[in-house]
Amino acid sequence: MILLSHAPTTEWDYLLKAAMGDGGMDRRRVWAARYQSDPAYRLYGMRDAIRVIGLLGVHYPIAGPLEITHVAVHERLRHRHLGVQMIGIVALMYRDRHFIAYTDDDAVGFYRKMGFQIESLGEVYPDRVRYRCVHEAFKTD
Repeated sequence: MILLSHAPTTEWDYLLKAAMGDGGMDRRRVWAARYQSDPAYRLYGMRDAIRVIGLLGVHYPIAGPLEITHVAVHERLRHRHLGVQMIGIVALMYRDRHFIAYTDDDAVGFYRKMGFQIESLGEVYPDRVRYRCVHEAFKTD
């Protein structure tokens, strides 16, 4: 996995769009700028031989849980556990930290399968239920 700190490329903009849904280009630009300029936010990429095929955005606050801000895998490569692998790599680097993610119905099953505890936040946006997903520090035994 590599740290994507350079200017956005078409391939990771495509994946960021997949992670955010149809949030619009302005929202993606805000997040891209945050990943480039704020050291508390990092965007990791998983590559195959020629391109970025997955990305994982993480917020690293000074204290408290690490927040998974974005996770996406190229649509042709989904359901191959690449998202799980990316989270696992970051979890190995920060074994003592909890993880938190906020998501909706589209991805809550992904976090549930990984062992995250799920809490419904209700309908935060019109017709869109949001969930808070928390995982205690990952064990590496």
